[in-house]
Amino acid sequence: MKRSALALFLCAGIYADTPPPAYDADLFRKDTRIFFFWNLEFLYWKANEGSLDYALRMKHPPADQTTMFASGKTEKAEFEWRPGFRIGGGYFNAPHYWDIYPQYTYYNGRGSNSTDAPESSKLFLNGTWAHPDISATPAPLAHAKTDVELNYHLFDLIVTRRFVPNPHLRLRVFGGITATWLRQQWDISYRDTNDAHSHIKNHWRFTGGGLRMGLTADWFLDFYDLYLTGTMSGALFAGSYHNVSSQRSTLFQHPIRNVHYHDTRMPSHWQFLLGPSWQKAIGSIRTEIFFGYELNLWSDLQEVHRSTTSTAQGPKETTVNSGYLGLQGYTLRWNLDF
Repeated sequence: MKRSALALFLCAGIYADTPPPAYDADLFRKDTRIFFFWNLEFLYWKANEGSLDYALRMKHPPADQTTMFASGKTEKAEFEWRPGFRIGGGYFNAPHYWDIYPQYTYYNGRGSNSTDAPESSKLFLNGTWAHPDISATPAPLAHAKTDVELNYHLFDLIVTRRFVPNPHLRLRVFGGITATWLRQQWDISYRDTNDAHSHIKNHWRFTGGGLRMGLTADWFLDFYDLYLTGTMSGALFAGSYHNVSSQRSTLFQHPIRNVHYHDTRMPSHWQFLLGPSWQKAIGSIRTEIFFGYELNLWSDLQEVHRSTTSTAQGPKETTVNSGYLGLQGYTLRWNLDF
């Protein structure tokens, strides 16, 4: 009993002499109503997609000149690194620990690629779409080129509930409504050895709205006002999807391909963001500078509609090549609270 009392006394003395933690315990200003008019993010992202192959460049001579499967290096459309932005603002209602804010994200992704036929007369450049000449023995391709562009618009209206388990950690559980408008244009141009040209257009767009839920965490790292900040969220949309595939050739007066597709679908969107942030309270103002890496993954959007060829009255079997739509890259944020 005496030993227990002594241990309790020593522990109390140790904790009594412990200096206060070296951080601003009220950095989050959890008891003060604030407006954050300025929440600006600079995005430097790259889009990634599947099913964007447009040509095959042979590396070895064909074993059979009459019938063979695809052979060679697949040439595909690729996006470049491009800038974008996200902007928002809001209001924090203390001491009830909830806030509300709208935000808008814009990104425009583009890419351009081309390839020429191999120099050897025994090697060919093959299109993954119909050549300008769709006869039984078409002329080989001399050149293929592709351009792709993605327009990305996303709007969120979010309500957040803040939790501060301890001065080192802040959690924000959020949910709200979201809306998006996405549009992609993918063009392919072929030129054969007889200088006949063909142009293929594959365009799709999606407009819809839905619900979003997620979590943001700020973990204080105990030095130089640095934090580790992460966000993850998921959203489910419902909306209208349109897809158009058309092709024209200089050898024909009318389009040799012209397909329109429309449906209502429910794609999902997943977002992951992680990186360090510097956060500082200066009087009645709190500022944050964040730099991290962000991943966005969309499902059930990127599709390429192809079809077989036959006589005008014959069947046209549809082949749908579906792929993911991903956006990844660096996110730099500056936030200012008043």
